[in-house]
Amino acid sequence: MRILLLLLLILVRVHGFSQINDTANVVIDSSNNVTSNQFPKISYQWISYQIKAKIIQADEDPTNLQIFFVNRIDSIIYLNFNKMGIELLRMVLTPDEIIYVNKLDETFYQGPYDRFRLFLINIPFDFYFIQAILNGVDFPNFEPDLVLMEDDSLLHYSANKRKNSKYELAIMQDVFLNKDSTLYSNEVTDLATLNSIEILYSDYNSIDSITFFQKMKFIVEDEDVEFEGVLKNIKINVPGPTSIRIPKKFRSLTAD
Repeated sequence: MRILLLLLLILVRVHGFSQINDTANVVIDSSNNVTSNQFPKISYQWISYQIKAKIIQADEDPTNLQIFFVNRIDSIIYLNFNKMGIELLRMVLTPDEIIYVNKLDETFYQGPYDRFRLFLINIPFDFYFIQAILNGVDFPNFEPDLVLMEDDSLLHYSANKRKNSKYELAIMQDVFLNKDSTLYSNEVTDLATLNSIEILYSDYNSIDSITFFQKMKFIVEDEDVEFEGVLKNIKINVPGPTSIRIPKKFRSLTAD
């Protein structure tokens, strides 16, 4: 069962949110707060790309699969996971709900984000959180601003505690920017569970005058898992497929 979950990239956990850990201290130097102009922004309406992905776990052979990603900004995200041309699962995310259809075990989930966890994220998330990760920008709707800690070959910004203004989530965050303000890495810890993830971005190129990464890497220390992805066929402002269908025979995943 463990191998199957890794193959699918996703471990579904149906439950409620943990409460925010208010014991974490906040250290802020307002003179060094990041302004909105210092971080990369999304400047297009549509993006799509394919990911040639590899999952690496200690004492396991690497698992290879392909992911197709389509994003109409601030509206919908479509993800299709397949291996050797066989579809494993499909997901559609909107700002209001997530739909997950698992072709291997014939299950589905449709509902709010607060009862669903992604294996590679392993912390509470919403539509805008996933959109930011897959577009290489900072998370929206979090306060306070990040603070500049070090200006060296990379720009290091940090916050001991940032709260999401839309739902109960508090994170500790360290962000490193390249000198051209593209995102180098984003390390996030959920302060309620202390689960962490680090996302790294590299090999930036210009795609239709948009500077975009060609490689990304997830490191999930709590699960001793790494995900490496090489992006192909990146398309900017070209609409892509976003449909999803739930077969009648599939079993619904419900809360415990």
